[in-house]
Amino acid sequence: MNEHREALVVGINRYPLLKDTTTRKPKHLEKPAADAEAIAQILEQYGNFRVHRLPEVYSPKGKRGVDPSPTLGNLVKATTLEVAIAQLFNPPGSSIPDTALLFFAGHGLRKEQGGVTEGFLATTEANPNRGKWGVSLGWLRQLLQQSPVRQQIVWLDCCHSGELLDLLDEANPGKEGKAVDRCLIAACRGFEVSREQLQGEHGILTAALLQGLDPDRDVDGWVSNNKLADFINKEMAGELQRPIFHNSGGAIILTDKTHGRQRQVDATLKGTCPYKSLNYFTQEDSVFFYGRTALTDELIDRVRQENFIAVLGSSGSGKSSVLRAGLLYQLKRGQKLSGSDRWIYYGPFTPGEDPMQSLRELGIGNEQMKRRGDAETRRRGEVGLENPPSATCLQFPSWEGLGVGSASNQRVILVVDQFEECFTMCQSKQDREEFFACLLKIVAESNNKLCLVLGMRADFLGKCAEYAELAEKIDQHLVTVKPMSPQEIAEAITQPAELVGLQVEQALVTKMTDDVIGSPGSLPLLQYTLTELWTEAQTTPNPNRLTLESYNQLGGIQKTLPKRANQVYQSLKEEEKPVAKRIFLELVQLGEANDTRRRVRKEGLVNSQHSEELLERTIEQLVRAKLIVTTNEDKSDNDKPGVILDIIHEVLIEHWQELRQWVEDNQVALEKERRIEAKAKEWERQGKNPDLLLRGTVLIEAEAYLEEYSDLGLLDGIAQKFIEASQKAVEEAKRQEEQAQQRELDLIREALEQEKKATEQERKARKVAQKKNVIVTSLSIVIAGLALAAVAIDRNARIQTIKASIVASKSLFVANQDLEALMELINTG
Repeated sequence: MNEHREALVVGINRYPLLKDTTTRKPKHLEKPAADAEAIAQILEQYGNFRVHRLPEVYSPKGKRGVDPSPTLGNLVKATTLEVAIAQLFNPPGSSIPDTALLFFAGHGLRKEQGGVTEGFLATTEANPNRGKWGVSLGWLRQLLQQSPVRQQIVWLDCCHSGELLDLLDEANPGKEGKAVDRCLIAACRGFEVSREQLQGEHGILTAALLQGLDPDRDVDGWVSNNKLADFINKEMAGELQRPIFHNSGGAIILTDKTHGRQRQVDATLKGTCPYKSLNYFTQEDSVFFYGRTALTDELIDRVRQENFIAVLGSSGSGKSSVLRAGLLYQLKRGQKLSGSDRWIYYGPFTPGEDPMQSLRELGIGNEQMKRRGDAETRRRGEVGLENPPSATCLQFPSWEGLGVGSASNQRVILVVDQFEECFTMCQSKQDREEFFACLLKIVAESNNKLCLVLGMRADFLGKCAEYAELAEKIDQHLVTVKPMSPQEIAEAITQPAELVGLQVEQALVTKMTDDVIGSPGSLPLLQYTLTELWTEAQTTPNPNRLTLESYNQLGGIQKTLPKRANQVYQSLKEEEKPVAKRIFLELVQLGEANDTRRRVRKEGLVNSQHSEELLERTIEQLVRAKLIVTTNEDKSDNDKPGVILDIIHEVLIEHWQELRQWVEDNQVALEKERRIEAKAKEWERQGKNPDLLLRGTVLIEAEAYLEEYSDLGLLDGIAQKFIEASQKAVEEAKRQEEQAQQRELDLIREALEQEKKATEQERKARKVAQKKNVIVTSLSIVIAGLALAAVAIDRNARIQTIKASIVASKSLFVANQDLEALMELINTG
């Protein structure tokens, strides 16, 4: 890849108006021009830079050089230097260099007025007594901030040059959405006067730069800004005054033996696939880890200032990779944070089923173990196991026992990755609480000597809310892993390829960037597709070239992603496959023309057919396989936070044939399900208002849906309860109606019975009356006959007997013994 690299080298020896306050002689210099010319030559020879010199002169043989004694017309004035620097970092038109480098050697000035200080690069006409200072470092900072150049390099070998870095601390340019790599080196701090080297051909800083830039001195044959800073630090470790540097962004290749020709490829990397498929990057893979420089820098800065960091992001956002190949790799190198290469590191480790045991297995405090930190393992992290402590809670040793004195700047870094395993794998709440308490205790008692770094999926943040102290810590020290920018995605594609001599067609870079931008959790799929492209390329005559044509032949993400989906689905257990099918159907929003992605709450998927445990197990596998992603829900309709499920990419809906067939076969069922669920949601939102329950034909249709599509298990738990409540309401209404009808029938039956009884009683009364009339008549006749007989017989005796019979007959008559009464009278006669 041919880079456009521009350099401006300035060496000013002559300062006729800048007088020594004691001798009043001009403060001319001897070495700046030679320094600038030496830098120019090494940049041209090994850096592939096009170099502009100020002041420039041609030798009699036509060779360019920096003029040590310029004529009056060739003096470097402030306006001349400003125009040249502006042309370098912000050129007009579209010809923007990939890399721009400014080197200045000469006098530096510092203006102090009204409590405000300002640094300047002194030009030939500099004369503070007349208000002429040169080029403002404040202006240079603003220019860097506005510059479209991706890689910016400024080396200042002059007094007070550190003022530029002080200004960067106030407002670091390049952090306004632009990806900028920067290498700034100053001979001294802003308030210092740069020391001179009496012996030697060059100034102190320039001499160190020239040695550090020589690619022949480097084992790899090339020098980056980080390597240069390393060399200068070591080379000048014993100096009273040491240069200061600021490296940010990605590495900048400064010099290379092969610049101008094909980039040298490390023999150990030849034939290596520079992509990671669906795996995360480890510290051993850091050479291929690109695109997360800004996030890595932010994490390093947090480590410098804080003792607790929570790195949260969606599944597939690259958390594990940035912790290993970004943060830990850079800290152990010590190039971005002074002294961090001498710190002590434990992990990363994952909690697993027994978090406390996993923590003990790190062997914290074991002197033999503390340096063993680069072998990637899952349970034991990146430190081996040797005599783990057996105490209930970790018996953390004294800091002196770890080699960290109270006055030392040395620190301990403890990294816990996949912190969500505390909830997914650890089933004991007591074990979980003990683990959290132990970690927080270590942090609290470390006096900032330890920094705890957690990596966790963002959708588990809600579960941490149950543990107040932990939740508060995470909230106060949260770093969110955001989606990569287009520039970062392009870097992740091209830079690893360059390291192994792989050429990536620019059209392919553009297409792949467009295909994955804005998709949460898509980074593993990007790596998966790139791995497939590399594998395919190895079978062609051009194994070192990735092209758009090959990408289109593979189908790009549209084919690699469905292929992955089929593999994952077929790997599920038989009881998990229907659940996975249902989840994917739930994540499809039916459309008139095209179906799109649909977000659903995980908690709402629980129903009578799919238990919470079965759903959790299946969802976890789909998340790990990067087919779906989970995010925290800020606020739901019922004010209960939950976890939102989302499909990894809409191309899965469009091009996964299995899913397309599921949707086609169940479109009617899905439409009915969504209608029922919408009614159920409104019912729940209104406090389960009974007036909103299903009735009549609508309920009949819902019951028919259950009978026909129950095997799909689509309805969520709320909808099932909604239908059950509707059925119960209808049954209760029917029961109450039947009871009312029964009561009415009972009343009618009772009225009829009363009427019948009254009629019967009336009939019986009439019959009794008729009998009594007959008896009375008969009795009267008998009595009359007896009376006549009494006259003829013994009148007195018979009268008494008859009277007694009459009394007895009347008693029998009163007792309704009519016949007996009549017989009594007859017998008397």
